[in-house]
Amino acid sequence: MLYWISRDRLKSQGRKLLEKIKTETIIAQETGAELWRSADGENWLPVNRRGFNNPYNIGFRTMASTPHGLFIGTANPFAPKVAVKRQGEWTYIDNPSGGTEVWLGKLDYSRPS
Repeated sequence: MLYWISRDRLKSQGRKLLEKIKTETIIAQETGAELWRSADGENWLPVNRRGFNNPYNIGFRTMASTPHGLFIGTANPFAPKVAVKRQGEWTYIDNPSGGTEVWLGKLDYSRPS
């Protein structure tokens, strides 16, 4: 959401931070939803920290465990077009990375019989 936030609405501390760390740097390194796992509810490990390599996946809305594996549905409202700033002007362009995705996770090993 950093591309579209009004800098005027940020407190001075937030504006200073965005001036120091450029918006593009933050977006390149930190975008996409995070998915974490825990065996005990106290110690957590990341499963994926970049929205399954899609910066427009801003969350995970649905998870369903099935005999085929774990299905995960993403939250991605940036379709079919997304606003981009080009030469100081905002315009809408097609966004093939926009829209909900459904992922299937499977165990990558065989369970002992």
